[in-house]
Amino acid sequence: MLKSNPPRSNLEKILEAVSLFILIGSFLYLLINWGNIPEKVPGHYNFAGEPDRWDDKAVLFVLPGVSLFLYILLTAVSFIPHKNKEDNKISPERAHARWQNNRLMLTFLKAEIMAVFSFIGYRSIEVARGVETGLGEGFLPVYLIIIFGTLTFFLLRHRRI
Repeated sequence: MLKSNPPRSNLEKILEAVSLFILIGSFLYLLINWGNIPEKVPGHYNFAGEPDRWDDKAVLFVLPGVSLFLYILLTAVSFIPHKNKEDNKISPERAHARWQNNRLMLTFLKAEIMAVFSFIGYRSIEVARGVETGLGEGFLPVYLIIIFGTLTFFLLRHRRI
């Protein structure tokens, strides 16, 4: 069983910094623009990326709030060694490599989630202002491809280790 946390790679450090920058930027953008945001903003989008419900502008704090929660959760989980019965059957080096792979996957997912939630918040403000009409019809498929592509890549990589 693994007892020490493998050192973070440069890529992980960069992705962590990007995630934190996006998270802080989301809150700052919202706070800086608060006075210029109309009272009603999109509260939900349909599959085509068009707003189908309008809510009070306070709902805009939900996205950065959920982002903060997920950031903390994914960061905490990345410090917990992956526990698997298979790890007792493999070398400590391979178990370490699996942990690093899983942690890198969580770091990529964290950056992707921060970026997507930030984008939704930004576009919601722009839709409320009348500058944009929605998230864009390609938003959902692109988002799903990115998330599931990341998961597939790292899970296949995990199996090869």
